[in-house]
Amino acid sequence: MGSSTDSGAGKEQAEESPPVYSLVDDGGLVAESGNVQEDGRIDVNLESKIARTLAKIIDLQQEDIHNPPPDYINLTKQVTSCEFKLNIVIQIVGSRGDVQPFIALGNALQKHGHRVRIATHDIFADFVHESGLEFYPIGGDPAELMAFMVKNPGLIPQMKTLREGEVKRKQAMVATMLEGCWRSCIEDDPLTKQPFVADAIIANPPSFAHVHCAQALSIPVHLMFTMPWSSTKADPPSYSPPSELREFLQGGPPPVYIGFGSIVVDDPQKLIDTVVLAVLRAGVRAIISKGWSGLVGSPNPNIYYIDDCPHEWLFQHVSAVVHHGGAGTTSCGLRNGRPTAIVPFFGE
Repeated sequence: MGSSTDSGAGKEQAEESPPVYSLVDDGGLVAESGNVQEDGRIDVNLESKIARTLAKIIDLQQEDIHNPPPDYINLTKQVTSCEFKLNIVIQIVGSRGDVQPFIALGNALQKHGHRVRIATHDIFADFVHESGLEFYPIGGDPAELMAFMVKNPGLIPQMKTLREGEVKRKQAMVATMLEGCWRSCIEDDPLTKQPFVADAIIANPPSFAHVHCAQALSIPVHLMFTMPWSSTKADPPSYSPPSELREFLQGGPPPVYIGFGSIVVDDPQKLIDTVVLAVLRAGVRAIISKGWSGLVGSPNPNIYYIDDCPHEWLFQHVSAVVHHGGAGTTSCGLRNGRPTAIVPFFGE
């Protein structure tokens, strides 16, 4: 009886299992529809047989449904303290553009009486402390992660990257960040030594450890998408520029902003030389963001090399915006009505 039952269960499982790929496609459809490029990108042929077949199935002429965004909630200016005070850890992996939205969220939660800890890369320690929030280092170098993505823009790392051991090193870095995220939930504040155990976790998806930490502590976790599809209503904070920047802006026609944010390139000198040459040939004034690549060229009265500066303020004073296509930079440039040119480095 036992063998008969096992045989029946195995037969039922076999019937429910999907067929192997070789029974559905001998490889011709896949080979025709796409192939892997040398840099790891996948080139999809939209004229392939499978693409044409799918096009017949999917009705591209369906009427667009436009749902208006929800009305803004008019919040009272008076902030009320919550009855329950929570220890909230916000885990973030990424560039400054990933961290900055969570700073605003952390400040809002803090005003409601919660204790907020920002757990992210060491490079953002000053940025977090200056905002009045607690900081916990999780390790990892976002500049190295960005450089890896620029060198390997496709789904498959290049052979050169594999031979040089970059994948192994990045795996070790990710392991360090996972451990750091876990410790950020349970360890004392590094500066004040005040005990901390998280009651809730807020995180961006690339921080990876969030769900596992929440399961281990039996606490809620909320993953947040930091690229909203509709604008927020809160006004940006006031900003006072340094005197050198103000004098440059007042010294001639509005300049062109050129910046590549957190992009890290192999040869920053070649990139800045190309940018400066383009500025000189165009006969314009320019503000060039140093960014994570440290772009600084020879002194020129028509070029200003800038460190961190709020785009919300700066883009009100420029004539055009040239950048890498970051979500925040793109939206800010368009919101201010500035002509925008994107120079993609990866993911395009």
